[in-house]
Amino acid sequence: MKLKKSKAFTLTELLIVVIVIGVLAALVLPKFTRIMETRKTTEAEEMMSAIRTEQERRCSLGRSYTTDFATLGNIVSSSDTAHYSFSLQAEGMLASSKGDFAYSLRMPSYSDGRICCDDTVPDNECNSLNKDYMTCTALLARQDYQPDAACAADAPGPEDPPNPGGCPGPTPGGQSHTCDVNGEACGTQNCNPVCNENTHQWEWTDCGSCDPSSCDSDCSGEKPNGTASCEFSDVGISNPQLQRMCGSKTKEYECNSSTGSWELTGWDTSGCQAYSLEAETETQPCSEVDPQYTIGTATRTFNWRCRDGRVVKAYRESMDWNTDDCLAYKWVYWNDPNSGLTTISPVGCYHADVQLSMGAAIPACNEDALGTTICVPQRDPICNQNIGSNGVSMGMTCYYELYQCVLEQ
Repeated sequence: MKLKKSKAFTLTELLIVVIVIGVLAALVLPKFTRIMETRKTTEAEEMMSAIRTEQERRCSLGRSYTTDFATLGNIVSSSDTAHYSFSLQAEGMLASSKGDFAYSLRMPSYSDGRICCDDTVPDNECNSLNKDYMTCTALLARQDYQPDAACAADAPGPEDPPNPGGCPGPTPGGQSHTCDVNGEACGTQNCNPVCNENTHQWEWTDCGSCDPSSCDSDCSGEKPNGTASCEFSDVGISNPQLQRMCGSKTKEYECNSSTGSWELTGWDTSGCQAYSLEAETETQPCSEVDPQYTIGTATRTFNWRCRDGRVVKAYRESMDWNTDDCLAYKWVYWNDPNSGLTTISPVGCYHADVQLSMGAAIPACNEDALGTTICVPQRDPICNQNIGSNGVSMGMTCYYELYQCVLEQ
């Protein structure tokens, strides 16, 4: 019986197929990976939106933004998801990717609400996403960007500016420490914070003296404590006009050895602050608000408000700077009716102060150039021969524009 031979692929044919598949995979896989990574960003956007809603609710109730995820348990269950690790900052939040690409999505301000890709971190892979996120550098530079202020975590008050010594945040309050008198722990001493310039951490080392008599106290029980709302008399104001009080005062007790009881001797009013209800205006050079401006002063209006026992700034309506008085040097299109927009050869803007050649750099518009006009050619070659419908030459027409250096908003 004669057997029929069956056909099969040769080794060369199989190798060719494998190579083709490998090339196609190398071309398609990176793009597919970027598409999958971009789809994951929806998870980050939804969670950041939910957190922002809760933070703005806290702000509307007169509370600071929280930096503790435990206080957001009714909104989010954890600071980590399958694809991102979230962190709450004094202003805004950050979502760091756990995937194949090293990038972080950031909401720099709850007030602003926009999400950007953090390009301030070296070797970031923001360009790996198939979504046109604005870079954080570009977002923070925009004139319409709204930073957090009044409700920012640890926002400083008027008498509590950010510490210049290198320690984080505003200067914290004092602390009470247990005294060590002749090896015996008794009584308390009040300690003030000191910035350690080496570790850049706050240390409560500026402490008052301990009273040894408190160790031999005949009073029973612990030294009581208590607080009360501040009054204008606590800060030396007898006739308040359009003012409010902020903070609380603490009761101070001493032991009466004769009666064996603690007696109230006074109040610690260091936590009391008064603030005005009248609106105030702060100013800033226009160039610091927006680099495009050169001259003038920008303003914005704010009120003082009491937040969590501290006086902070609360900005009215919008936190944008008012730049109505800001000016900048600019080249603007200028038509001299006496010269017209075209001329007959030889080419030239007869009334311009400066005549440029095609492709030449336009000079800077500044104080020295104020009022100067320049002639800018608009095509190359500048002139062309005009021939009428009857075939007769109509002369040379030349194309240029006039600009003048002015100061305007």
